Amino acid sequence: MGSSLEGVPLPEPAEAFLFHLDRERGASPETLRSYRTDLEQYFGYLDSVGADALTADHRIVRAFLASRGGRNGPASLARKLSALRSFYRHCRRRGLVEKNPASRLRSPKVPRRLPDLLRPEEVSALVEASSDDGGVVGLRDRAMLELLYSSGLRVSELCGIDVERLDLDRREVRVVGKGNRERIVPFGGPAAESLARFIERRIELRPRPEERALFVGERGRRIDPTVVRSVLRRASLAAAVGRRTYPHLLRHCFATHLLENGADLRSIQELLGHASLSTTQRYAQVDLRQLMAVYDKAHPKAKG
Repeated sequence: MGSSLEGVPLPEPAEAFLFHLDRERGASPETLRSYRTDLEQYFGYLDSVGADALTADHRIVRAFLASRGGRNGPASLARKLSALRSFYRHCRRRGLVEKNPASRLRSPKVPRRLPDLLRPEEVSALVEASSDDGGVVGLRDRAMLELLYSSGLRVSELCGIDVERLDLDRREVRVVGKGNRERIVPFGGPAAESLARFIERRIELRPRPEERALFVGERGRRIDPTVVRSVLRRASLAAAVGRRTYPHLLRHCFATHLLENGADLRSIQELLGHASLSTTQRYAQVDLRQLMAVYDKAHPKAKG
């Protein structure tokens, strides 16, 4: 038994938990990778102090988090605590522990950072730079970036698209998001054109007959998020954007640019596939920041 992202072998309760997240909860590859790392660190710490996961109490969990404090920031520590809470909840359901030793600990306060943003013209420069070589790989890369920005997809959702889930005529794509929730997301004309050009030549990547993935690599297999990150890094350098770019940044830009142009938060929530509106509300803070900048510049009484 194991998750789809194998790493250092873990004790059976941890492997069973990761398997549960992967097969039953539909966790993203990034979540599985992060939780596996957190559990590897936790079980390594338990070995170093001679403790056992199934008899550990809240003091052991607190000590583990304290041991990581010099190497991890508040956000990473909060995620590790969340991983351990989920792990012990799973153990309780299996009858392996009576109490959840992580449940009584408070998560560290994580500063609420506004997303980094690119201007629309910078996104356009990124997209243009991604297809400079004119070959099928360039067409694929451009189609991926156009779709990421046009639809606000998570990178795992982009990589998971199957050919039959794309409707170029209706300019819609069906994606599977967190928790195996499926949604239909629209995309714009430029993305549709880029996708059509790529699909015409997709066969040049020699996809295997059984391969359903829309975006495949040079070996004809479904790409993974590391490919998309590499494409963005190269495009960023070529376009001289001058800052770090990553797939989720285009998701931030998608939501914020929609909000700036009059879209309401509920609609953006549906497009992003957020389960809760509170997650989407972070983009309202971005809009407020820009609104204040306009006020400070334009209002005669803004500066006393």
